[in-house]
Amino acid sequence: MNRNHFTKILAEVPDYRRFLRVKEIEELAGNFKQYSSVEERTIGKTAENTPLKMYVMGNGRKTGLIIGVPHSDEPLGSLLTIYFVDWMVKHPEVDFFGWRWLIIPVLEKRGMRMNEGWFSKWGSLVDTAKSYFREPTENQYEWTFPFEHKNYKWVHPRPESVAVKEILKNEKPDLLCNLHHSGFYDTYFYFSRDLPEAYPRLKELSDNLELPLSTSNPDVPFGKVLTPGFYQMYGLRDYIDYYTKNEPENLLTMRRGSTSDEWYQDTIGGFSFNCEVPLLESSIKRDDKSVNHRLRDLLRKRRKKRAATIQYCINVLNKLEPLFPLSDPLLLGSVMKHIANAKLELGFAGSKIKAAGN
Repeated sequence: MNRNHFTKILAEVPDYRRFLRVKEIEELAGNFKQYSSVEERTIGKTAENTPLKMYVMGNGRKTGLIIGVPHSDEPLGSLLTIYFVDWMVKHPEVDFFGWRWLIIPVLEKRGMRMNEGWFSKWGSLVDTAKSYFREPTENQYEWTFPFEHKNYKWVHPRPESVAVKEILKNEKPDLLCNLHHSGFYDTYFYFSRDLPEAYPRLKELSDNLELPLSTSNPDVPFGKVLTPGFYQMYGLRDYIDYYTKNEPENLLTMRRGSTSDEWYQDTIGGFSFNCEVPLLESSIKRDDKSVNHRLRDLLRKRRKKRAATIQYCINVLNKLEPLFPLSDPLLLGSVMKHIANAKLELGFAGSKIKAAGN
């Protein structure tokens, strides 16, 4: 992709004022069938047992798989994928940039639909909290790929995970890109391997869009910084190896499978690329000044706060129990699992406090 084309793509991005609902995204994607250069495929079923659609275009030597909404509370990828396909079919002169593209606009439809209450009020934390939904880790697409390592084994893939796994296995794409976004963190990227030639161009892009790159440490203790704002991708195997050596008690709390990227790397071996862009800015997150706090004290405060939050949720559920028969089974089941998982993790928080020292 030359710089002129890239500049044009950015300049023509629609002035979105809100996130689009699942139905609206599906209606826009349905329009792609009018173009002979786009093939619509049903690649499997969603968790709701509805068709999962993928759009295929281009005849390049290399193939890229781009997935929107890999997590139900991250709808940004649905806008990006719809726009990217629409732009390419309306600009035949770029010839799909010499690639063959496999694009899934919305993967976790069920969960995305549960979040639609905040799509037009995404700048309000209160409105977001009222309609926020994310399934427990063991029920998500991104953490339910088949996995086996040491004494751990996972064989409970989500339907969408099965569908993507089959696409990866059959198509063997050169690139896998899941489109993510975060809450308050600055922009950062995950690469499956070190790619120094890409860092300056992506940093320039981030600066031009006024999306500064993160200077934070990795979000896991075993993470690796490739260069500021760019991190080595990790998976369940890394968790298990780290826990086995440093926090064996945490092995008892694991209820998940592999990620799409980890399965892809283990099986296909192409290049994985994930980008996390923020929805909101936080001056606190950008404050990197040293403070006179001990880690042990901070962990104790966090444990106390989490314990209070869990108890509050339990108290509310106890009051609502007579109404459980009228509740949404998915929502109620997810709440119950989240609380059970939180209680289990809280039970082992003491070892982390002890390991933090004085």
